[in-house]
Amino acid sequence: MQMGQTFMNLIILLITLLLIINVVVATSSTPKSFKLSKIDSSLSNLNRGGDALSSSSSPLLNTLKKGWEANKGHLSAAALARGFSIFCMFPVDTIKTRMQMGQTFSFDGLFNGVGSSLLGQIPYGVLTFGGYEIYKSKFTSMFPLAPSLPVYIAAAVAGDMTGSGWLVPSEVVKQNVQGGNYVSAGEAARSIFKSKGVGGFYQGYVSNCFRDVPFRVFQMVSYEYVKDVMVKAKVKRMEKRGEKGSIGVGLSSGEAAIAGAIAGSFSAGITTPLDVMKSKMMTGQVSGGYLGALKYVVENEGKRALFKGAVPRVGLIGPSVAIFFVVYEGVKNKFS
Repeated sequence: MQMGQTFMNLIILLITLLLIINVVVATSSTPKSFKLSKIDSSLSNLNRGGDALSSSSSPLLNTLKKGWEANKGHLSAAALARGFSIFCMFPVDTIKTRMQMGQTFSFDGLFNGVGSSLLGQIPYGVLTFGGYEIYKSKFTSMFPLAPSLPVYIAAAVAGDMTGSGWLVPSEVVKQNVQGGNYVSAGEAARSIFKSKGVGGFYQGYVSNCFRDVPFRVFQMVSYEYVKDVMVKAKVKRMEKRGEKGSIGVGLSSGEAAIAGAIAGSFSAGITTPLDVMKSKMMTGQVSGGYLGALKYVVENEGKRALFKGAVPRVGLIGPSVAIFFVVYEGVKNKFS
């Protein structure tokens, strides 16, 4: 019953987030004049005394509809892919969190907190990855002569910054449940709000963005380039076989897994120093933010220590990203 209620809340939140992201992106290109739809006319008839409200809601409804129709493939793919990849790798994430907190290894309760995690991660995936595709499309249309690299980077930064506003509070709740500090996400949320207020849910927002934005940039840029190379090679093979219709060729599930694994492993490995510094700050070994952590590690442990734990980090993130892009490309292709 509780799980069913959780997923109902998740659906409501997803719909809300989809509306928000489409309003933000679609408004900039929506004409000033709008035609009233049948729905708008019905609303107007039901609210004859509120003409001003009805007239202002008409552009909003049309904008939401236009945004959804234009981007439903990206947004749906992001939601499903994020949810599936997080669920598959959640036990590994739980073990990692418990190790960081110094707890004894145990197989018990490996899925504790999975509901609250999905409640945070699926909307985050919609906002970050769905947003990435939307921002990329907008930036490309705004700057048609710009090279692809800065467009990918700008879209990745914008997408991750958008998603982090939702992710950080859910991560604060999730980690407290995973660590055994609270029995449920509801209990954790109530306790955090009571003791620290709204700000308690955004502890670590800046450090989270400082770590995740570079990761997202490396991930999306490397995936775009690997995907581009693989698609071009695929088109060449098709042309050699005399096949036509190479326009719009995408990646198969296996190809998406390979591209995702390469992108995930590369981005995880190259951003390991940021993860090491974050762990130092989380355990209270250093102060002064990332610069203080960097100075501490280099002076006390040497430069090589910045890549300590790179192998298990790549082992966790690589498969997760591979799973994500398999689902992501598959759902996107269904809508295309």
